[in-house]
Amino acid sequence: MLSASLQQTAAASEEVRIATSYILLSGGTTSLSSQSISLTGSSQTVPVGIDLSNCLRDSQRAGLNGVAPGADECVVQLSVQLYLDGLPVDQHQVGPLSLRPGVTTTIPNTLQLNDIAEVRLTAPTENVVGVGQPLRMETARTMALTMTILDRQQRPVSGRVAAWSSSSPNVATVSATGVVTAVTVGTTRITADVGGRQAVADVRVVPPPALLRVSSAGLSGTGTVSSSPAGLNCVVNGTVSTGTCAFTFPGDVQVVLTATPTVGTELIGWSGDCSGTQGAACTVSMNQERNVGVVFRALRSLNVTATGTGVGTVNSDLGGISCFASMGSVSGTCANTFFEGTVVTLNAIAGGNSTFGGWTGDCAGTTSTVCQVTMNAARTVTARFDAPVPVSITGTGNGNGTVSSLPIGLSCTLQGAAGLGACTGLFAEGATVTLTAIAASQSSFRGWTGCATTSGNTCTFVVNGPSKTISVQFDPPATLSVVPTGSGDGQVFGGTAIACARINLQNTGRCISTLANGSTITLTALPDNFSTFIGWTGACSGNGSCLVTMDQPKSVGAIFNRRQVSLTLTLSGPGFGTVRVNDSYTCSLAEGESERVCQTFVDLNRDVTLTASPGFEQSFSAFGGACASSSTSCTFTANSAASVSASFGEPTVTVVVTAPSNATGAGMVSAAGTTLDCSLEGTTSSNPAYCKATATISELEGALVLQADPDATSTFAGWGGACASSGTSTTCVITNPTGNIDVTALFVAVPSVNVSVTLTGLGTGSVTASGSGWSRTCERSTGSSSPPTSCNWLIPIGQSFDVSMSGAGSWTSSSGQLCHQASSFCTVPMGITSNNSLSVEFFPYSPLRKN
Repeated sequence: MLSASLQQTAAASEEVRIATSYILLSGGTTSLSSQSISLTGSSQTVPVGIDLSNCLRDSQRAGLNGVAPGADECVVQLSVQLYLDGLPVDQHQVGPLSLRPGVTTTIPNTLQLNDIAEVRLTAPTENVVGVGQPLRMETARTMALTMTILDRQQRPVSGRVAAWSSSSPNVATVSATGVVTAVTVGTTRITADVGGRQAVADVRVVPPPALLRVSSAGLSGTGTVSSSPAGLNCVVNGTVSTGTCAFTFPGDVQVVLTATPTVGTELIGWSGDCSGTQGAACTVSMNQERNVGVVFRALRSLNVTATGTGVGTVNSDLGGISCFASMGSVSGTCANTFFEGTVVTLNAIAGGNSTFGGWTGDCAGTTSTVCQVTMNAARTVTARFDAPVPVSITGTGNGNGTVSSLPIGLSCTLQGAAGLGACTGLFAEGATVTLTAIAASQSSFRGWTGCATTSGNTCTFVVNGPSKTISVQFDPPATLSVVPTGSGDGQVFGGTAIACARINLQNTGRCISTLANGSTITLTALPDNFSTFIGWTGACSGNGSCLVTMDQPKSVGAIFNRRQVSLTLTLSGPGFGTVRVNDSYTCSLAEGESERVCQTFVDLNRDVTLTASPGFEQSFSAFGGACASSSTSCTFTANSAASVSASFGEPTVTVVVTAPSNATGAGMVSAAGTTLDCSLEGTTSSNPAYCKATATISELEGALVLQADPDATSTFAGWGGACASSGTSTTCVITNPTGNIDVTALFVAVPSVNVSVTLTGLGTGSVTASGSGWSRTCERSTGSSSPPTSCNWLIPIGQSFDVSMSGAGSWTSSSGQLCHQASSFCTVPMGITSNNSLSVEFFPYSPLRKN
């Protein structure tokens, strides 16, 4: 029996729906029954009938507290739901209850059922961050949540208690009355459940507030440190910090500190919890107390100026000052700032021949070129440099050279009148200067202008007055070119400067030389044993020695001509043609002429090349005499007058044999009376040089006869080209051939099988297989008990053939082998279509032995 109490509602229908399930040993449940009961008053007792038969039949049902049940025991739980106008508004879980058949059990407590439409949670305002944001709590703090229950008319519902829970109790816990206690940093969700209606509140737990302190960690300088979010505004002056230099910030914020140095101060860096931070901003997380130091340092200015008419530089040892002074003006880095207390060492260096005149300002009283200033205030230092007298070098003439000075100050390179480098230098008034002139290669030093005293290539003077100019003269070198010409060879000598040779019409050696301007050179011409010196051209004339004055670039020609000898050519038939001498002279034998005699001249002791060109369809026989050769080209050396004969023969025939594109077999093609011995394999030849031959008509005896011989695995399938009319005959005859003849020979591969031949025994002999157009032989030349003689024959498929034996022997072939039980001769009339073998044993020869 179940008692239910229902608060007054405006519902048209009020109904309780009860779902019953029993508990299993596994901890799960199985549905048992359900029923609906209409309510008629605000409080009534509701009978609930439960059929336990299914439960009692289930061996997996559980007793109370998960133990095995009694024999007639079922442990059930009830889900009681209130429906108003057909909608669920409230629910209770009842049980577990131990039930037995036929026994009535009354639930002692009355269930309060309410019209519950909504459950709301309200938090204290100090914990509210914003709409949609989690509630904020600091660790170790508590927060009381207020729960409100409303019905469908938004009226409060009283007398109901929520079931409170936290999704992360390690972050925050919640009591049975809705008091939340923050445990550690993190987030959790608080849930209040009333009759199946839930309200949730997300909570973020943050660290407690922490103190941030800022102090000065430097010795000098001024500046400020401010914070974001606002709170800190610390003023630093040297080691003293004033203003708001400590502030407590929430533990869940990050504070950005910004250091701002005043004018004349630099930010050096941070220390403490900002140690290692670069730049003016430092970010600290306020999850604990923080201490930050800021380092400022004051800057002091150092300014360098100059007086005087000289030049020089002032540099500092720490860098920052690199000041160039010229006639009282300064440029470069002449002012900079240094940290307070820094000791700066200044070094004055006079430029060129200027001199340092001393310091004024904050370095006054210092006599050396080095001055030290302590930067505890702004400093100004003035350096004086005294100017020297400018001395300039100018050039005359067209030569090249250099001028240098002692003391150092001038280093001038002259190219004619143009000067490069330090051609003007500054020297102290009254100083003695020595100049040295060095002429460039092949140029000559001529003299000075403007010197007090000179000695060779040196000039000495005393510097005075506002300026000084010295002139120097260099003469340029002159180039001599020697150019031998003519048909002969020889040499031209000129001391160590010229050694020019003409050899085989080519000039070599030292033919060009650069000589000092104004110098002289004597040239001598010497022809070789086979040449004559004709004379000079250009800057020299005549044919004796030549004296050349090198006052400008000059060129000299030397003519050498070769001595010549006669060459007599005799051309004869029966053919006709021409002979050309060194590609410059031609002797011709006309068609029908029996002989032609020609004469020309050639260079003595030079190679002479003769080239014979037979006429159309003619042949060249040979050269004779001073140049003997059967080739159409012949070369000899003309050491004296010479005679050469050239004979032209009868017409020739050239035959070329190739394989057509459809050739698959192999074979040989030869021609009687020629060198043709052409081996063809497929469409190519293994010896292409022997697939072309040339012969005379007489060598061919009036006809060109070609013979085609296929190899063991091929057959001859026919001729092409000039032999096409011969068809498949292995012989082609061309009568009265002329000119170039092209022939194709077609060999086609024949399908074949392999026959393995084994010859044994103490005797010797051979076995031969022969068929239409082919034969195969295997020979045993030495008798022995071992090893056997082995051969492999390729036999055309399906062709009849005979096998014969030479020597004293007998067939030892087994059944199925060739010549099994045959005499010394066997026939295979139908040929073979697959691989086979045969064996023979040979006996030592004996006149008494019968086979």
